[in-house]
Amino acid sequence: MLEKSFGGFRYIRRPYQCRHTFISICLNSGKLSPVEVAKLVGSSPAMIYNHYLGTSSDIEVPIL
Repeated sequence: MLEKSFGGFRYIRRPYQCRHTFISICLNSGKLSPVEVAKLVGSSPAMIYNHYLGTSSDIEVPIL
């Protein structure tokens, strides 16, 4: 866990939040495909599409 101090308040960043941020940055950069990001983080492409790109209607999940 990472602890930070903000305006006198302490808050803790969980590893999941760091992972979520990493995946979001990778996808938003456009340099990595969702399939490549899935391989990097040890997840399935379907989870990446559904969880991180689920609001985009023009993306299709490939059948592997």
